[in-house]
Amino acid sequence: MAKKKKKRKSKRPYKSTVYGAIVNKIRLMFLFSPNRKEALERAKIFEDYQLKSGVVKQRCIGYMCERCGCICAVGKEVNVHHIMPVGGLQNYPTLDAYIDAMLCEPDNLKVLCLECHALTHAELKGEKIYEESDSSN
Repeated sequence: MAKKKKKRKSKRPYKSTVYGAIVNKIRLMFLFSPNRKEALERAKIFEDYQLKSGVVKQRCIGYMCERCGCICAVGKEVNVHHIMPVGGLQNYPTLDAYIDAMLCEPDNLKVLCLECHALTHAELKGEKIYEESDSSN
């Protein structure tokens, strides 16, 4: 008779389906939060254009990256970055604390192009490694 394999308990209970669903809902709340919209509004770049009637209007041509200054087209070429890193749900004592961190004030948000966002996260990981090795001395 074949032995049944025991189900291993996950070392990361927050990765379960329920926690994953909660995190996804909170991230969705962030995507539509007024604070995120305010940060995006702050980074908008406008262009003047003239109607046939002679009236001058403005239209948004994109968002300016707050790191490199490039202008990204309106769409999915920009990310809204938390200046104070949020991390995962497992880093917070309560769900409310995680929600407060995700739905932070606009001053804690920065609009970055995709490249700068990736670089910023790489640097943050590097800083953590550096800080850990530095603090052990």
